[in-house]
Amino acid sequence: MKVFSFDPAEHRDQFLSQGWIHIKQGVTPEFVEVMRDFVARELSEEKLQQFALAGKKGQGRFEFPAAVDFPGELYDSISGVCGLDRETIALSERHINAYNNDTRPDPIPHKDRDASKVSVGLCIEPADSEVVIYPGASRELNPYVSAATYYDSLPEDEKPEKVLTEDQAVAIRDEPGDVVMFYGSQIWHLRRRSAGTVNLYLKFNDFDYDPLGEDPTTIERQEGTRSVLANANGSLGEVVVKRSRQLEQLTQLYSRNDLEVRQAKIWGRNPVPLDEREFEILKSLNGAAPLSALGSDAQGHVRRLAEHGVVDLIPAE
Repeated sequence: MKVFSFDPAEHRDQFLSQGWIHIKQGVTPEFVEVMRDFVARELSEEKLQQFALAGKKGQGRFEFPAAVDFPGELYDSISGVCGLDRETIALSERHINAYNNDTRPDPIPHKDRDASKVSVGLCIEPADSEVVIYPGASRELNPYVSAATYYDSLPEDEKPEKVLTEDQAVAIRDEPGDVVMFYGSQIWHLRRRSAGTVNLYLKFNDFDYDPLGEDPTTIERQEGTRSVLANANGSLGEVVVKRSRQLEQLTQLYSRNDLEVRQAKIWGRNPVPLDEREFEILKSLNGAAPLSALGSDAQGHVRRLAEHGVVDLIPAE
């Protein structure tokens, strides 16, 4: 079963030139029915409340059926349209959003979290809503792990409700089966009159970042790391070291009494304290590196980082 009905090459130039695209009926009719069935089957009132978000009815992780080439087709299609690096692409979110009837009809625009380089919306139930984007406004990237943190970081005179104007807005009326793609962490956007709307939102980047752990290849890498650790007999052997896809932040700060603190933050967990050498190793991992290239003293540090889920270990080919 195919998710998308379009040829990525036919839409690439338009997306790259303007940073967004609306593909009418870009989802196959078969997959539209799959999404509808999933909502009816899985997103009961009780389950939606477990994922409750302020101003929305709820949010739940979408599970792709076995009949779909997942995530391969998504990787191929999104990298083909948006120019993402196919070798390092990651799916950072796959959420069904169902909006409550009392949702604010004209919310403040936002930019998605840093992991959402490209945001993709698949319309299931449009109600009377529309996606509004501001592609001609400031394209500063959201460097934070949430939309709210970025908004709070802005001076009052740079808040979107103060600087965005209606002539900058592009309103998109999506219908069931439509696909909307745009640079999510770069372009201000909102959904106007969202009450009753149901969408599948997919978020992608090509810098190997999946903070929520929703890409199946992230889970495979983590399982592979645990296997390497379990089978290591005093030595990790020839492995390639990568930062964990769920590593959100490396921080170096000074306490009130001038003590230096270094930490690694994994989504949903308490920060992991780091010594100076571990901090240096993590900073040096731009992509991946063989363990042997990290220095003769690196093995013990890398082992500890892997045990805490801060790095992934991949057997060398």
